[in-house]
Amino acid sequence: MLKLSIIIPMYNVASYIKKCIESVLQQDLSHEQYEIIVVNDGSTDNGMEVLREMLRTDSCLQKMKDLGHWTVVTQENQGLSGARNTGIPLAKGKYIQFIDSDDYLEPNVLGSLLEQMERDDLDVLRYNYQNVNEQYEIFVPCKNPKQFVSYSEEVCDGRTFLEERLGYACYAWQFVLKATLLQDRKDYFTPGILFEDTDWTPRILLKATRVASTPKIVVNYLIRVGSITLSVTKEKKEKILRDKLSLIKKLYRWGKETHLKWHATMISRVVLSLVNDQTYSYEEKMLIVEVLKNEGLFPLTMRELAWQKQLRILLFNLIPSLYCKYL
Repeated sequence: MLKLSIIIPMYNVASYIKKCIESVLQQDLSHEQYEIIVVNDGSTDNGMEVLREMLRTDSCLQKMKDLGHWTVVTQENQGLSGARNTGIPLAKGKYIQFIDSDDYLEPNVLGSLLEQMERDDLDVLRYNYQNVNEQYEIFVPCKNPKQFVSYSEEVCDGRTFLEERLGYACYAWQFVLKATLLQDRKDYFTPGILFEDTDWTPRILLKATRVASTPKIVVNYLIRVGSITLSVTKEKKEKILRDKLSLIKKLYRWGKETHLKWHATMISRVVLSLVNDQTYSYEEKMLIVEVLKNEGLFPLTMRELAWQKQLRILLFNLIPSLYCKYL
């Protein structure tokens, strides 16, 4: 059995895919130990030509193909969730890792990840990352997504990890996990939605019995103009609103089922991201308030929020209509 299957969804990233693939090849694993699965999700640029040229000129990639460890699948556009879901049943490795096609790995990091997985018999291993811009320069964002995150290597169950160590930045590309966690399609990514990682991550962690982290930086996370989450078209804004409201309802239901506080804090963060967004009208924000009231979600929790967010949640809880109108 292969040790690792790396699934890379690809959609209109011709300028970035070569660096991503090259980083996957520059690892401390033999070609026999891992495979690369690229899912071309209906790209309309020349990304496929880039891959064909790489296969023609890169001897490492040629060897992977000869071993049957290089797979490229093309499908009609189904979004990031659909592309990842296509790759999962193709995976032959003991472990699965997702990498976004505009991101790239640090060199020679996968060997230590698999060593930790084997040594501690882990179901899930979460690793660290750093942000880079389009010039591939490392930068620290003004908001701290790693607040309340613990990169402890001590093994715990998934429930404890979700409640005490995960934090609130949910990225599927931050994990290596046993393929057996994804044998059932109900554990795949929810198709057709944005914020699919926030939907997927808590579900997978609650299935896991042995979870740990490593502080090792593995992924360079590219922040670029035009990426899925930075698009600001009217249609995208409407979809963001719909999908976030749907996510809030799911988180509330899951929180009631699991009795975990993590879900309530994530709801507060999602709500703030909506009502603080000045591109939404007062009427749209009051629709959010109506949904929260109908779901019985008031008051929102202030647990594990920075003091500025705590103050905003306090004001929103007390006077939501005034908050939506003036703040």
